[in-house]
Amino acid sequence: MPTKATNQVVDLSKVEEIIDRTVGDNPYELMLPIVQAVQEEYGYVPEAATDLIAGKLGIPVSKFYGIITFYSDIRLEPTGAIQIQVCDGSSCHVLGAEAIRKAVERKLGIAIDETTPDGRFTLIPADYCIGACDLGPLVKINDTFYGKVTVGQIQAIIDGLRENRNEGEQ
Repeated sequence: MPTKATNQVVDLSKVEEIIDRTVGDNPYELMLPIVQAVQEEYGYVPEAATDLIAGKLGIPVSKFYGIITFYSDIRLEPTGAIQIQVCDGSSCHVLGAEAIRKAVERKLGIAIDETTPDGRFTLIPADYCIGACDLGPLVKINDTFYGKVTVGQIQAIIDGLRENRNEGEQ
């Protein structure tokens, strides 16, 4: 069964350190760099961290959530160590991105925004252009890009990642 959010206990001392080392006068300008650093540290932005950041910056929590949920790259739930995005920009869509995404879903048994039961793979939404239209359909796995991907290739890539437990994991 694919998983969504889990309630995890998070050590907020790292969040405090990130807030303390981020300098500036405008809390709204500080918010995104702090949130990005927290996501880099934890792999997502824990709910307790959002409450702490909003409180320290003096931003109402409702406004804080309104801003961070606007950005699709900000993750509010834990994700797998291996994050897969299938570009669905216009060019990639026309070149077969939907078939690639469906192949990933079938292969891993998950849908967009879900994580495999073993916690290794998450299919991240990419309903925007990743920016390499000449390479479509494009798949991004963590920080690696795969261009002109076919269904067979994405299946082989996933098989390879499953076999090499540490390769591709952050």
